[in-house]
Amino acid sequence: MHFAIVPLDLQYANTYYLWVMSTSARIDAPAPTLDPSVGDLSEVAEADRLAASVARAERRLRVLEEIAEIGMRLMRKLEDPPAKDAASDAPRPDPAVTFAKLSRAVRLTLDLEVRAEEDLRAALAGEVRAHEKRRETRDRLADKAKELAGDADERARQEARHRVEDQLEIAIIRETETEKEYFERSAAMDERLQEDEAYDDVRGQPFREVVQRLCTDIGLAPDWSDWTDDGWPEPPVGGPEARPRWSPFRQPSPKPILKQNQNYHHQTYELAKPPP
Repeated sequence: MHFAIVPLDLQYANTYYLWVMSTSARIDAPAPTLDPSVGDLSEVAEADRLAASVARAERRLRVLEEIAEIGMRLMRKLEDPPAKDAASDAPRPDPAVTFAKLSRAVRLTLDLEVRAEEDLRAALAGEVRAHEKRRETRDRLADKAKELAGDADERARQEARHRVEDQLEIAIIRETETEKEYFERSAAMDERLQEDEAYDDVRGQPFREVVQRLCTDIGLAPDWSDWTDDGWPEPPVGGPEARPRWSPFRQPSPKPILKQNQNYHHQTYELAKPPP
């Protein structure tokens, strides 16, 4: 913003003084504080608000610089001789009084300029903090995205291994003859899946090929006649076919089979014993 300098006389000094005083009353108000709800604003809105604050502070500073320059020019004009065409009997203001007013107005303008500079520094500092906050948010979101991507990758890897493990469980139940053998083969399977690098990530390998290789590694030779693209049929959860090969209940028995149930004679005697 630029101000045109018109031919000056002492009468303009009073106008300048009143102008500076009225401007001071407007600018001297405390700088607006941050809205308490600024934390609820989006980062884009906050960035726009800070950019507008910086622009306003820069404009105020330019205006005050212009005002101070006008005041200095007016004070220099006090040394000029009166205009030749001025009426000799026209009253003229006291130069000392005019100078006092002008010097006070210039000092006030310089004080306002200092405060405008402080406002500008505060606005720029807020903009820097907002920039840092946006950068921290971006970094945090990027780290979160990486973490989620890593979690998704690990879940996919575990799901592929669990799919192989489920088929091995079916093969072990089908092929083992004793409970001891079942637990041994299951432990061997767990060891391979947890410790053997060949089964660390089976997602990119043919499903049946992985199952077949693992069966061979733990000494199984399962029947593949009913294999499908999804593996073997799930074993029944009820009925005679749900019993494993080593189940003692496969054979008929008129007496209890499990050891904890074979003391029924003693239990019956205690129940039949008459009270004292």
